[in-house]
Amino acid sequence: MTLTEKRADFTEMLSHLLNYAVRRARDYGVLLYVKEVERHKCAQALVVNEGTSWTYNSLHLTGLAVDIIINSADSKKTLWDHRLYDEMAVVWVGMGGEWGGEPQWEKDGHRDRDHYQYHLRRRLKYLGGNKYDTTTEYRKVTIPAQEAEASN
Repeated sequence: MTLTEKRADFTEMLSHLLNYAVRRARDYGVLLYVKEVERHKCAQALVVNEGTSWTYNSLHLTGLAVDIIINSADSKKTLWDHRLYDEMAVVWVGMGGEWGGEPQWEKDGHRDRDHYQYHLRRRLKYLGGNKYDTTTEYRKVTIPAQEAEASN
């Protein structure tokens, strides 16, 4: 799969995630925004030096990662432990993506809960080995809010 095909697939995944997350953010009364997708090498070196990233090889460098932030309704506080991060992770990982809140990402007791990135092997497994056919695949993802609505 070419980088352009990966970016197109990542964009479809991100569109699905944001559609879900924006609705849930309204339900929770919080603000949600996309902080960063593509990052230059110099900016990556800066975040590594600041200690907010652990690698110089981030998928942000190729536009295959995104940071999504949840803030309080008054915009005064970032809500790093909000349960919406976990709900978004179910959607993202369910589509074959990789989430910075997964246990293998933990460093010094911290996980990168706002980080979502493309994972080709997981994604192809999710798609059933198809090179690039996402037309109906998103309907298979179980979203926690839909389960709750269906049971009412």
